[in-house]
Amino acid sequence: MRKSRQSLVPYDPELDQTLREIRRNLKASQKQKEGGSQKRDDTSTSSSSSSSSSSSESETYDNNNCTPCDYGAPSAFSLTSGILPPTTQANDFGFKPALIQLVSSQPFHELGSECPQDHLRRFIDLSMTVKHNGVTQDYIRLSLFKFSLGGEAAKWLANLPPNSLSTWDQVTKAFLARFYPLSKTAEMRSKSMNF
Repeated sequence: MRKSRQSLVPYDPELDQTLREIRRNLKASQKQKEGGSQKRDDTSTSSSSSSSSSSSESETYDNNNCTPCDYGAPSAFSLTSGILPPTTQANDFGFKPALIQLVSSQPFHELGSECPQDHLRRFIDLSMTVKHNGVTQDYIRLSLFKFSLGGEAAKWLANLPPNSLSTWDQVTKAFLARFYPLSKTAEMRSKSMNF
């Protein structure tokens, strides 16, 4: 049984003709939006008036500005990150590829043998080597941090809400909360007390 009670689109025996008409209508509407002087050809819109189902279908697609082919095509890709670097005054600033390679040479993967505090300590030491007028350490750290992660840690950063972390303190708190939870702190405290 169907869960939704939506009405189905009626069957169209002349699908090719309907698609051509929809494309023509879309091109005409795009030209009108762009300020073109061409107007819709009334004969092209009334050519399929013989079948009422095709005209209602074309209106449906015109309202959505999509053709049936558009529903199967992948959408545009945009790269988003959980980290939003602050704006910088230095327009000529850029990271050298050697620095990015150095930062990404020992990425944090969330393996059992890795310590998140050690990773942050090493990363901060590397980021302190970069100095440029008009560029803050927050900008440098926020821009480079994604290169220092790999595996599950990189997936974690990619799955954060876009631009949710805007300061270095927020990044370190979120990173340690995820990879060094309170259970590890309690475990380490227990080990030190029972030593």
